[in-house]
Amino acid sequence: MLKIMAGRLGDAAAPIMPRIEDQLASDIAFAEDNIGDSLHFVGTNWTAPT
Repeated sequence: MLKIMAGRLGDAAAPIMPRIEDQLASDIAFAEDNIGDSLHFVGTNWTAPT
């Protein structure tokens, strides 16, 4: 979302775009590393408070 918003600023967003790109890559890597084969972030047990 931030990348879309910053992209609308055109050249004015250039100074912050590398940071946005790095954070986006980090977020995607985290998701890829933690989703695993099940394609879900949650495990087989529901742990929310009742």
